[in-house]
Amino acid sequence: YGAPGYGASAGGAYGGSSYGGAGGYPQGGYGGAGAASAGYGGSSSSMPGGLTIRARGLPYRCSREDLLEFFRGYNPVPESISLVMGPDGRPSGEAFISFLSENDASRAMRDLNRKYLGERYVTLSSA
Repeated sequence: YGAPGYGASAGGAYGGSSYGGAGGYPQGGYGGAGAASAGYGGSSSSMPGGLTIRARGLPYRCSREDLLEFFRGYNPVPESISLVMGPDGRPSGEAFISFLSENDASRAMRDLNRKYLGERYVTLSSA
């Protein structure tokens, strides 16, 4: 599970600021320095792009490239994609993606919610 494309940049998969350090999670939060740098459930106001959405139900081997292909035509910000890792260091099937505009994110949620990526359907919501 050390394949390229998994985890967040700079600080690992849990480098955010709002989850806390208890319960076996590293100090500093849950979310990483990618799209979810505000931490799991934190504000998306500092994110690049117009709006950040949460994707759940992803295939466990999903890569950033897979997500860019899934959201093609909706203007995702490539460097914003953050694949969430579980406490065991394995992919959780969840990711955060920012878009160039709020309209792009809204269209993606409307058009792609519950569409299949591989053999799994993906649920999309506002982060």
